[in-house]
Amino acid sequence: MNKLNNVIFFTGIIFASASLFCADYESSLYRDYIQSSGKSFYNSNYISFRGGWDSSNDSIDAPTLYIDNDSSKTAEQKKYNIESASFSNLQSLYVQSGANAVISNSSLNIGNKLSVNSVHYYGKFASSLTLKNCNTTLNANNLSEVRGGANMTVEGGSFTVLEGGSYKQSFTVSQGSYLTFKNTQVDFSGATLSTRTNSSYSETSAVINIDNSVFTTGYVDMYGYVSSGALPVLNITNGSNVTMSLANTYSAYNWSTGEFYEETQYMRGGTVNVSGDGSVLNLNSALIEEETNPDGQVYTSAVNISDGGKVVVAGDVKLTTVELFENSVLEADNVEAENLLITEGANLMLGEGGSVNFSRLDIVLTSLTLQGGESIDLESILGDDTSVVLSALQEDEVFNLQDSDGNIFECAISSDGLAHVGAQVPEPASYAILFGVFSILYVLKRRKN
Repeated sequence: MNKLNNVIFFTGIIFASASLFCADYESSLYRDYIQSSGKSFYNSNYISFRGGWDSSNDSIDAPTLYIDNDSSKTAEQKKYNIESASFSNLQSLYVQSGANAVISNSSLNIGNKLSVNSVHYYGKFASSLTLKNCNTTLNANNLSEVRGGANMTVEGGSFTVLEGGSYKQSFTVSQGSYLTFKNTQVDFSGATLSTRTNSSYSETSAVINIDNSVFTTGYVDMYGYVSSGALPVLNITNGSNVTMSLANTYSAYNWSTGEFYEETQYMRGGTVNVSGDGSVLNLNSALIEEETNPDGQVYTSAVNISDGGKVVVAGDVKLTTVELFENSVLEADNVEAENLLITEGANLMLGEGGSVNFSRLDIVLTSLTLQGGESIDLESILGDDTSVVLSALQEDEVFNLQDSDGNIFECAISSDGLAHVGAQVPEPASYAILFGVFSILYVLKRRKN
C-alpha cells in the first residue's frame, strides 16, 4: 500500500509540475470579462474575447485573434487594455462589433490580415483600435480594412506593411471610418492604401490623418465620386513628411491588337489638406484629377495648403480646386484649376516656362481695404511674376478680389494692366464661409530648375 501511495504521490507531482509549463488558458472563446497578468492564452485555431480584457504581460498564441463585443441588445461597449503583450503565430487580427481596444508597448507580426470593423447585430457601437508605442509589421497577403464607422489609430512606435503576396494588396479605409498615424514612422510600400465608398455612411468621409509622422508609400488611391456622398480626405499636419504617389501606372492589355500598353489612373475624387510648419507632401507623380468614369462616376478633387505647409509635385497639377493659404508653397511644372484661390505670402513655384490656368480666380488680400471704382496695381502685391497668373485672364474678364475686411469685389484687368475694382459681390459672409476666413498674402515665384 505504501508503494502504491508513493506512486500516486509521485504521479501527482509530475502532473502538477507539468501544469506549471502548460498554458494557463487553453480555450477558443472567452465570454466574460478577464483581468490577467503574466498569463498564457493558447489555441491552435483561434481565440475570441467578447467580455472585455484588462491585460498586462500576457502571452497570446493563436493564428487568429478576435477582439469582439457581446452581440446582445443590452451589451455595453467592451473595452480592452492590452499592455506589453507577447503575440505568437498571429496571422489575422480582428477588432469588431463595437469593441474598443488599446494595445500598447507590444510587437505585432501579423502574417495575413488586419481588420477593424463595426459589424454589429444591432449597430450600437463603433469599433476602435489604438496601437500605442507598438512596433507592428503586417504581411499584406489579404485585404486589410477599417470600415463600418470604425477607427484605427497608430500612435508612436512604427507601422510597416510588407508585400506578402504575388501582387500588392490593398489596405482600405471606407466612408465613415478613420485611419490616423500620429508621432510614428510608417512604411506602407508593401500595399496600396486606398479609400472606398459605403452607401451606409454617405454623409461622412473616409479620412486618413498623418500627424507629425514620417510616412512613405508607393501609391495612395483616393477614391470617391460625387454621387457617392462625402468625398475622401487626406490630412497631412504638424510637421509630417510624406512621400507618395497619387497616380498609378500599370500595364493593360489591348485585345484588338494583342499588345500590352501602359495606362495611368489619377486621383479619383477627394481633398488633400497639407498644413503646419514643416509639413511636406512629396508627390512622385503628377497631381491630376481622373476624368469622368464611363459609368458616369464624376470625380472632383482639391488640394488645400496652409500655415506653412508645402506640396512638391513631380509634374503638373490639374484639379477642380487649388487653394494656397498663409505661408504655403506649391511647386509644380504647370497648374490648372477650375477654382484657384491665391494670396500674398504663399509661393506658387512653377517649372521653367510653366503656366497657370483657371476658370475662376479669387485673390485674397490682407493689407488693403477696397472700394468700388478704384484701380489696383497687382504687381505690387503679387510680385514680379504677376503676368504668369494674369496672363490666363482675358482683358476685361472678371475675377474676385477679397480685401482685409473680408469684402469681395468683382475685378477685371484692363489694357493698362491694372485691376479695376467693380461692384461688391452680394453676401460676402457666404463667400467667407465657402473659402474660409484666411489672412493670406501671395507672392508668385518661378520654381528653380
